[in-house]
Parts: sequence; C-alpha cells; structure tokens
Amino acid sequence: MPDDLGAKLQETRDRYVVIKHLRGKGQYPDELAPQTADSQTTSPVPSIQSIDEVVEIAKGVPVLKREYDVLAEICAQYGSTPKEEYFQEHKINGMTSKFANVIIREGHIISLSLEKKGISYIPDSIDCLSNLDYLSLRGNSLESLPDSIGNLTSLTYIYLDKNNLTLIPDSIQHLINLEVLNVSDNPLRYLPSLRGLPAFKTLYVMGTLLRKKDVECDENVLVIPTLLDSFDAGTDLKKDY
Repeated sequence: MPDDLGAKLQETRDRYVVIKHLRGKGQYPDELAPQTADSQTTSPVPSIQSIDEVVEIAKGVPVLKREYDVLAEICAQYGSTPKEEYFQEHKINGMTSKFANVIIREGHIISLSLEKKGISYIPDSIDCLSNLDYLSLRGNSLESLPDSIGNLTSLTYIYLDKNNLTLIPDSIQHLINLEVLNVSDNPLRYLPSLRGLPAFKTLYVMGTLLRKKDVECDENVLVIPTLLDSFDAGTDLKKDY
C-alpha cells in the first residue's frame, strides 16, 4: 500500500474514533436509516455527512468544525488562531502560566474569554456556539452585537465592559439562563427590558449613559451601581460613581 494512501486511511480512522467518542457522549446521532418520502417530510434526523465536521483544536481535543470556524473568524481579527487561543500564556508577578481562553467540553465550545484583543465585530454565525455558557469580550472595540446572540440560550455570564457599544440588541431578552450581564464603561444609551428573565441576578451598568428609567429589571436583580432617584436627571454614571 502506498505511504500516502496508508496515511490517509489512518487519518480517516482517527477522525472516526473522534466522532464515535462524541456520539457516545450524545453529541451525534447514529447514522440515518434509509429514508422514505414520509420520514423526510415529518421528522428528519440530522446525521454526520462528512468526517470533516470535526476538527482537533489541540491533540486529543475535538471540536465541531462549525464552531471552530466561528472562533477562527474572530481570532483572525487580531492575527491569532483557535489553536493558539486554546492555551494562552499569561505573565503574573514575573511567572508565566497558561490559562485556557477557550474551554471545550464534548466537542463544544462552552467558554470563550477573548479580552483586550482589538476585536471590532462578532459574526452573525456566533449562534453556532449553541452550548456557550460563558462569554467575555471586555476591553475590545465592539460597536455593536449581532441579533443572533439572542440564540445562545445556554449563556449564563456575559462580560462586555470597556467596549464602544451604544445599544444592546433586543434579542438578549431570549437568554433564559442569563445570570450576569456586564455592560459597564460603554457609551450605552439603550438597554432592552430584562424583566422576566428567570435566572437573571446581576447587572453592571457603571460608566454608561443609561438613566434610571432606561433600566428595566425584576426587583430581585442587583444593579451595580444602585440607580438612585437623583439619577433621573440623566447624569453620566461614570462621573457619579
């Protein structure tokens, strides 16, 4: 057997092992049974059409290719790659440590921390990260967010402080698992109502242009800083706190 063909077969076997592992974790269904006209129109079941649906972000760490591609588009804005972000070196007190800017679980990106990277936009395809629980984009150059962020219903923590956002899309009202939202230090003038979000606990709004009447939350939500009655005049929070 020619060497190149043997290598290709080995690569195929390796990728099959990755897919089989994810399927065992419930991330993939078994292959489709033969389809009939009726079954195609009632409840089609997704299946793996190609082994290229999974890539390795690091040795032995598989991730869905559609999620990898979203991360690659974001990373390209500052000259990086998903593989470089998977383990990023940080210097603390003269010592170098490695922290994960990207956390993968069972083939899905569940945590994304890309701070102070100069990111200027988030692609509409961000909603491919359907299992994303934690998102930190603080200290970037974002002026807007795509409406598709509202499809990330697994999101629990969002940190958007120190950007250039003037509004938050209404679709954020769909984030039923959201607990913490930080929009501090943005020239923010519009925030959709956050009433009725069952898990919502804490909102950070210091350093914005929001007024007390602009912020709608349930009574049990902690708003930081506390919006005092005197704030009704529309004073910039950044100056008062």
